[in-house]
Amino acid sequence: MKGIFVAVVLLSLAVSLPPMAGAKEKEEKVRIKTFETPAATLYAAIVQVASEYYELMSATKEGYSVVFPDAQFGEDKSWVVTAVCHSNGEKTVVTLHFKRKESLRIVGVEKLKDKMAEKFWSRLEKTLKLNEQLTPSKSRE
Repeated sequence: MKGIFVAVVLLSLAVSLPPMAGAKEKEEKVRIKTFETPAATLYAAIVQVASEYYELMSATKEGYSVVFPDAQFGEDKSWVVTAVCHSNGEKTVVTLHFKRKESLRIVGVEKLKDKMAEKFWSRLEKTLKLNEQLTPSKSRE
């Protein structure tokens, strides 16, 4: 009887593992985004978003990386976010990295990271559109 119980537990673990791997891949895709914008322009927009909506901690132009805390969703500066731009040919890829900073939160961490990422992408896209409207078109000159 004990052997059957162990076999059932092992079988249920084996069946549940593949979806977890797929879920991890989906979570990472939420935190990585590709843009048709040059890396320098995108970096400047990320600095603008970090300065306007967050508290800019550092910005390194050589590495196109921006660091800022995210104190949203009722947590007091418990996350430090690093946004890194890297050119991928004609496109630019931005990756968000989240690091905990003195937080007792254990449950729902991955979903919280996704929410913070989605909020950041929304703000970045809004800023990019606004900057595009403010920049005069080359065809008008």
